[in-house]
Amino acid sequence: MAKPTILLHIDCDAQASSFDAIVALDVGVQQLITRSNVQPSQIQSLIHGTIFTRGPADLKNTAVFIGGSEVAESDTLFAAAQKCFFGPMRVSIMSDPNGCNTTAAAAVLACQRHINLDNRRVVILGGTGPVGQRIAQIITALNLNTEVVIGSRRIERAQAVIKRVVNHLGKSDSNFTSDLQPQLTPAALISPSEALAVASNADVIFSAGAAGVEFLDERWPETQASVLIDLNAVPPAGIAGIDATTAGTEINGKICYGAIGVGELKMRIHKQAIRRLFESNDQVLDTQAIYQIGASLQADKQC
Repeated sequence: MAKPTILLHIDCDAQASSFDAIVALDVGVQQLITRSNVQPSQIQSLIHGTIFTRGPADLKNTAVFIGGSEVAESDTLFAAAQKCFFGPMRVSIMSDPNGCNTTAAAAVLACQRHINLDNRRVVILGGTGPVGQRIAQIITALNLNTEVVIGSRRIERAQAVIKRVVNHLGKSDSNFTSDLQPQLTPAALISPSEALAVASNADVIFSAGAAGVEFLDERWPETQASVLIDLNAVPPAGIAGIDATTAGTEINGKICYGAIGVGELKMRIHKQAIRRLFESNDQVLDTQAIYQIGASLQADKQC
């Protein structure tokens, strides 16, 4: 008889995400084990508990999900967990801290429904936040001739993110080549006027900043962008006048999405990724793998 599916939900926060737990149960995970406030020093014993309790043939029915609101801490736990695996003694593992991987994948894929990103200028307002960084990473990994502008209120933070994206892809993505990498540019966004100037000649604009921060005021129709995606679900919008529920609607001649409008695809990606964990015991679902899952879903649905 097949072993029940078990998901070990590891969270770096003092209170583990109820959102992540509910999604896992809705997908059909039979047993959910949640551990909160997990530190790197505790990872080995948790992971060893998943790989030494079942025979190799049954390990595909155990998986690990790592989340939390502090993305850097979650990434550290994700890296540490993978170091605990050896030979066939491993289980599938997924990283989605604060939903940044699934949200970024959905945002890029929603954009690609309407525009080919090759030879384009993409501006990410709030690009140093978790989702903004992941959007930059996904587009960079596509190896298109795309300029990606990372906007931040502090230019040094944007510069640090660019280094992080390039270093990460250079180490982890065998398809990434430096001669094909897009131009990554930092930009300071101190005021709405500066944001408008940076975004004026963009083909695509993503707003991925903190809740309650408006980057572009009502003058955004002046930009040449054909697609604008605002990922702020909490009023005020990051791009004035784009409602959170907007989903591929044309406004002032431009295709627009709000956070909830992107959320339907984000949820499909999240759920499919959880299902994928139990197909084998060697899945490693990081930012790029999650984007590829979304791309397959989008191709199947042709939407």
